[in-house]
Amino acid sequence: MGVTDQQLQEIAAIAGGPLPEDYVRYVRQYGFRSWEDREPTRFDGGDISVLLIPDWIRNMEEYAEFPEGQQVLPVAGDYSGHGTLFLEIAPVAGQVWFRSDLDDPIVVANSFSAFIEGLHHREAPPEPPDSTYETLTGEIDPATGFAISDRLREIWKTYGTGDGETQDSLDDLAAHIGQPLPEAYRKFLSAYGAVYVGGQVSFPLPLEAGATRDSLSSVYAPEYLLRQSVQDPMPFALGGLMDSEWLIGLTGAAKGQIFWREDTEKNPVRAAPDLYSFIAGLQLER
Repeated sequence: MGVTDQQLQEIAAIAGGPLPEDYVRYVRQYGFRSWEDREPTRFDGGDISVLLIPDWIRNMEEYAEFPEGQQVLPVAGDYSGHGTLFLEIAPVAGQVWFRSDLDDPIVVANSFSAFIEGLHHREAPPEPPDSTYETLTGEIDPATGFAISDRLREIWKTYGTGDGETQDSLDDLAAHIGQPLPEAYRKFLSAYGAVYVGGQVSFPLPLEAGATRDSLSSVYAPEYLLRQSVQDPMPFALGGLMDSEWLIGLTGAAKGQIFWREDTEKNPVRAAPDLYSFIAGLQLER
C-alpha cells in the first residue's frame, strides 16, 4: 500500500528540502515496504531490509559523520541492524549513501531508482555435503531406461508392489486424457505399475517450492486416474505432505516434465526434467 500525501509532507519537512522524485514515486507505489530473504536485497555494503516510516526517521539520532552543509535523510535500514541508507537532499540531490556503525559513509548509487534496480541476490556460501540422505540411483535397466536401485525394489516388494500395469489399462488412461501418455511414464507403469513406497523415499525440491523436499508415498493406478478429471500437468503420485502431489506434464514443451504442488490451491513448480531423472534422484534418509 502506497504512502499518503501527509506522510510525504512529514518526510519532506524532516529532510528540509524537496524529496527526490524517484523516491516519491517508489513509496507511492510500494509504501514503506520490507524485503524478504528470497528477493534481491544486496548492495555494495549491505542488504536492505525496510524503508523507514516518518516516525522512525524523526526519532533517529543526528548523523555528525556527514560534512556540515550536506543534507541527508535516513530512508532505509539494513539486515545487520548496524547500518542505514540515506538520501542526499543537498547539495547533490538524489544520491544514495550507506553508513555502517563501523565505517565512514559511502555513495552506493547516484539515484534512488538506480539503487533499487541494482539490488541483487546475496551469494549463498557453499553448503556442506548433505550426509542425511542417500541417493538410490541404481544401474540403468536397458529395457526401461530407469535407474532402479536394489534398495528401491526391496521397498516396493515390502508392500507387495512393483508389478506392471496392463497395456489395456494404459490405453484407457491415454484415451481418458485425450492423447498419448508421456513415453517415460508409460514405460514406468508398464514395467513397475502403481508402486507404493510408504513415504520412505523423498526428492529434493527447488527453492521456489517453499519446501526443501517431499516424499513419494505412492504412484496412482490408472484405474484411480480414470475417475478423476483431466488436468495438465496431471497428478501421478501422492506426496508425503498433507495434500501434496507429484505431477507430470501432458502437452507442449512441458510434456514428461515432473512438477510438485503443496495442495490444489497452489501452482505447481517444476521439480525434474523427466521421470527418469525423478526416479534416479529419489533419496532415502540414512
